[in-house]
Amino acid sequence: MLRPLILSVLTLQNTAFILVTQYARTRPKDQHPPFFQSTVVVMCEAMKLVICILVVLAQNDFSPGKFWRTIRREILANPGDTLKLSVPGLLYTLQNNLVYVGISNLPAATYQVLYQLKVLTTALFSVAILGRRLSFNQMAGLVLLFLGVSMVQSETTSSKAAAVSPDANPVVGVISVLVASVSSGFAGVFFEKMVKSNANKSMWILNIQLASFGVVLGLIGGLNEGPAWFEKGLFYGFDGWVWLIVLLQGGGGIIVSLVVKYADNILKGFACAAAIILSCVGSNILFDFAITGTFFAGSVSVIMAILIYNGIGPHLGSKSSKEDPKKSS
Repeated sequence: MLRPLILSVLTLQNTAFILVTQYARTRPKDQHPPFFQSTVVVMCEAMKLVICILVVLAQNDFSPGKFWRTIRREILANPGDTLKLSVPGLLYTLQNNLVYVGISNLPAATYQVLYQLKVLTTALFSVAILGRRLSFNQMAGLVLLFLGVSMVQSETTSSKAAAVSPDANPVVGVISVLVASVSSGFAGVFFEKMVKSNANKSMWILNIQLASFGVVLGLIGGLNEGPAWFEKGLFYGFDGWVWLIVLLQGGGGIIVSLVVKYADNILKGFACAAAIILSCVGSNILFDFAITGTFFAGSVSVIMAILIYNGIGPHLGSKSSKEDPKKSS
């Protein structure tokens, strides 16, 4: 009962975040002044930090003394491990900023499919950093993923229907998503290595460390908007839709942690595939995105690649080539 629930929540969160963000970023600027992207990133990290602190506090019977001893033992007494987490913290902050650039310059459905390249980058970094071996099924899935993404990218850069606003730049959107995919892959594998080397440490404690770096680095990254912050206010342009973005992305980080703890790659594969389908349907209904034959073929290829990579469906290799599916994102 728990796994279907997590699947549903993760799929809906992922799809809703993409559609709501695109809507908020592409509204008429004369009616809805654009919000500060860096503020959203900082608030998402701050929200995750508060949630994780509350969970750890609850685990310590809401005793400030017990909570402080836990923080001192798990975080302050291990400055080396804490400093190492600044690497994924920096990369996740970069990724979160690039996500908004990508969504603002690409249709929601196109962004959703292109961003699945993070599966490929995660696999490559897993081989390079963790020494992981890929099964024949996984390699076939990666090849199919590359072909599908290539079709989607070709459709995005060649079709005027791909533009989401008059000043949208599909090339900038594609580059942003590609860099975000690399950042996501490396950060995810690096964090996985940290988790495995600290098997006894609570996932909530690790998330506190990550979110703390995220808040600090997000504030540093927003220094270029510093004068505008002081002139217009930190929450300039914020309304209910923008706060919903904060809620969806901040909560998404918590949902992923629960998926890591209670679920597996098959669940993630279904969630990714379902989110792509829902994103395509939602983008077609809400934003008049034209789902052409090329885009549809590329989307189907990506969905099949995700399923094959996660071991869902027919096995293409011999039994000896099968290995336990590893977490890919």
